[in-house]
Amino acid sequence: MKQYKGQNNLREDIFRAYLAGIIDGEGTIGIRRHKKNERTGYIKYMPYIQLVNTNYVLVKMFSDFMGGTKIFKHIGSKNGFKGRKDCYVTKKSGTIAAIKIIKKLYPYLMVKKDLADLVIKLSEEGKKYSPVGKKIKRSKTNLPAGEAQRRANIYKKYLSIVHPQRLSERTPEKGEAIVQA
Repeated sequence: MKQYKGQNNLREDIFRAYLAGIIDGEGTIGIRRHKKNERTGYIKYMPYIQLVNTNYVLVKMFSDFMGGTKIFKHIGSKNGFKGRKDCYVTKKSGTIAAIKIIKKLYPYLMVKKDLADLVIKLSEEGKKYSPVGKKIKRSKTNLPAGEAQRRANIYKKYLSIVHPQRLSERTPEKGEAIVQA
């Protein structure tokens, strides 16, 4: 079969659009918040992208797209979940690795584009304060208070999108009914 100019680009675009659709429906684009580091005195926020699915082939395809990440198997019938299928999980986290994947899928995202915007914003604007992939000697003064607050605000915005009830309502006590007016 004869290859035409741009045909490989079209296939790549279609494949990225397909994977973006999978992430929109079955995946996660998120930010993990780590505990405050005693040595540096600030909280670390880590971007990630993840896919959980019962179809191993689909998870393997996404893993290969992300550069060959590990695939973990969660057994479905363990701990009282009888009749559930086994799930497969693959994930890429870190400022450089996750952002690279998210940017490749970004033009094709529809549902989770707002989350991708926040994750990219967190990473792009914070680069000057926190070089990734370099061994640096950190001190308690290397992250300005304004930058720490900016990151916390982005994380709060992220939570307002994925868990709006966490920020808008108190958690009901055990046995208490949730009534919406």
